[in-house]
Amino acid sequence: MGIYYKDVIPKWDTFYPKLVTYFKVYNHTNLPEQWKTDQSLADWVMMTRKYFSKLSNTRKKQLAQLDFLSYGEWYWLQRYEQLHTFKKKYKHCRVPSAPPYDKLYNWLMPQKANPGELSSERKIKLNKIGALTDSSLYLEEKWHQHFKELLDYKRRFKDCQVPAHWENNLKLAGWVARQRQLKEAGKLLRSRKQLLEEIGFFWSQSGDLLKTAFYDKLWVKKYRMLELYYRKYGHTLVVYEWKENPSLACWVGDQRMNYTKGKLNDEKISKLKKLDFVWDPLEAQWMEKFYLLKAFYLQHKHTRISTSSEYLPLAKWVSYTRSRKKELSKARIALLNTLSFNWTVGVRKQVSWEEMYAQLVAYKKKYGSLTGMSKNPKLAKWYYDQRTQRVKQNEERRALLKKIGVVFDKK
Repeated sequence: MGIYYKDVIPKWDTFYPKLVTYFKVYNHTNLPEQWKTDQSLADWVMMTRKYFSKLSNTRKKQLAQLDFLSYGEWYWLQRYEQLHTFKKKYKHCRVPSAPPYDKLYNWLMPQKANPGELSSERKIKLNKIGALTDSSLYLEEKWHQHFKELLDYKRRFKDCQVPAHWENNLKLAGWVARQRQLKEAGKLLRSRKQLLEEIGFFWSQSGDLLKTAFYDKLWVKKYRMLELYYRKYGHTLVVYEWKENPSLACWVGDQRMNYTKGKLNDEKISKLKKLDFVWDPLEAQWMEKFYLLKAFYLQHKHTRISTSSEYLPLAKWVSYTRSRKKELSKARIALLNTLSFNWTVGVRKQVSWEEMYAQLVAYKKKYGSLTGMSKNPKLAKWYYDQRTQRVKQNEERRALLKKIGVVFDKK
């Protein structure tokens, strides 16, 4: 913006009279941050607000005569005006937390949560538009917000049994426990109790046993799917690109993660081992790509995949693998060789300067001049690059070129 605190005092005599004029016209000094009529004045006012406490008492009194607001007061009023506009448009003050109202929501929630900390003037303003008239409205909003999170949990896990210390959402876990406590004490509203029961909420912790039974049943169902996959393809490396059953790939990945965290029991581990399950995620990723390549090879009888094809991700992996041959284990190289993997596709042999120079000398000796190289376009281009100095040459190379009659073009 170009104006800083150190400039506020020296520019006082320039901008304060302008602010007085603004006050006489508009009867306030609440300039917006962006004011096309005089942006420099708006910038100065904003900086003066922010550093109001650093001004001398004399200048504070001068500003007080114009009903000048500090930054905190001004910011509060700006958000209040936004809330007032919101109320006019929607007939309520239940501001959503999503954009474009997220900033307004973040400002309003502390006002609702801590009305006792508000000044009487601010409390009157908020009550005037109905933002604080019913303190239970805030609690009602929060309850339904958690209830919505519980519904999302149920869609994902097929039950309402949120673990007591669920790391993904500790607040939801605490809220669920609180509903059980309120019901036990007879303090849970009948309407809320009914809502929870309608979605299958268990009031007793014994519901956890049902949850465990449900997940065990789901695990067996997914395992059978993986067993069928293994019989068909000879491995359990379900790729994420597999369109027939995308959720199976996610489940397989979860088993690896749970195994690493020690969350798989011996029975499940034993069952997965029967299917030659690959536990190492990095090894699994490499093998998944290998089996994709194998499927391509069986269909097309080669592994030369164009980067412009529908197999672009696989083509990139093939190219990367080819370039890192020296880093591959013997076992992986052997696997790729079973697909007649071409290790040289796309690898260009670099011809040295000395070799090209030798070809130019031979050409001069054969034809007596350095013209008419149309039959050898590669040599012609190299000669052109040397002559026009498109490549950097050391003095030794320039001397060698001059020796056979090369005339360099001027830059």
